[in-house]
Amino acid sequence: MSEYAICSGCFQRLGAVKELEAENTALVEALEKLARLGNGDHYGNSDGNVIAQKALLQSEGEI
Repeated sequence: MSEYAICSGCFQRLGAVKELEAENTALVEALEKLARLGNGDHYGNSDGNVIAQKALLQSEGEI
């Protein structure tokens, strides 16, 4: 295996990691909006708000 092939594989994995990070950021932003939907800047207490809040905690590794 050539040195270039190893570097190429690293760049591909780095690109995939950056794509996953961008997707994760978008998902967390959507969950934050859902967690606050109908409550301004504060978390709400509707079923949908609470589901989004639990998903946020899980994404942060707190559940």
